[in-house]
Amino acid sequence: GLAYGRKEFGPRALGHRSLLAEARDRSVNERFNARLRRTEFMPLAPATLPGEAGRCFRGWREDHVASQYMTMCYDVTEEFRELCPAAVHIDGTARPQVVLEDSDDLYALVIRRYIERTGLPALVNTSFNAHGAPIVCSAKDAWRAFFEQDCCDVLALYPLIFSRSDGRTPGQ
Repeated sequence: GLAYGRKEFGPRALGHRSLLAEARDRSVNERFNARLRRTEFMPLAPATLPGEAGRCFRGWREDHVASQYMTMCYDVTEEFRELCPAAVHIDGTARPQVVLEDSDDLYALVIRRYIERTGLPALVNTSFNAHGAPIVCSAKDAWRAFFEQDCCDVLALYPLIFSRSDGRTPGQ
């Protein structure tokens, strides 16, 4: 889970209150859906940078401002379908978030480092909340979602990072 800065306003989680995962493993969808008590009708969205978007999404152009907000659907390329199956809808489309590197430095840096380390053009992003629960608003909400609702294995509550393997329990 990633929680930092001001909460976004609108229908999508755009990085400040997001659950992020590797896009190469299709089972990520099943794991998120089970953990968050969601249905498969709540697909994951790929998050990428403009330099990668053209090789992932057919017809994507830099002037597609709406693609920064997960409000446009694109057919995916064969390469993207093979590399990032967890981010591809059953019909071969995706609703990406193309993050401008100058608009959101930390989130863009997370994506950039992910691309550099994995060679994959995108990671998956979904809202930081269990089904039916509101998206996390505060650090306390994120902490609760991490420890009580088991929404994720790692919590980046900027600038702190917590992991289930670190032995911490709530209140420590």
